[in-house]
Amino acid sequence: MTGWGFTGVTTDYRNHRDRFDRFGRLQFVERFLKLAMMRVFPDQKCSQNPNYIKEGIRMQAGKVCAGAPGNVDACRGDSGGPLVWKRAGLPLLIGLVSN
Repeated sequence: MTGWGFTGVTTDYRNHRDRFDRFGRLQFVERFLKLAMMRVFPDQKCSQNPNYIKEGIRMQAGKVCAGAPGNVDACRGDSGGPLVWKRAGLPLLIGLVSN
């Protein structure tokens, strides 16, 4: 996935005015496009993720679950960006980022 969203973990992602990371540093939208390499997971595995359970998130038909170790994920501001899968060496658009 690619995006220009905030980097770092915000203190409360639901508060869209909050632009500080968990260490109190002000976050800015990226000047350069960022790339994150992720794996696509089965819906059942995502539904069992402790973060999903804690936030009450449920997988819905038509949604794709992707992520990577080390909290690699979409950030606020990445929504609408492409989720691309490399198949036989060619890029294939499989979804849009929504967070």
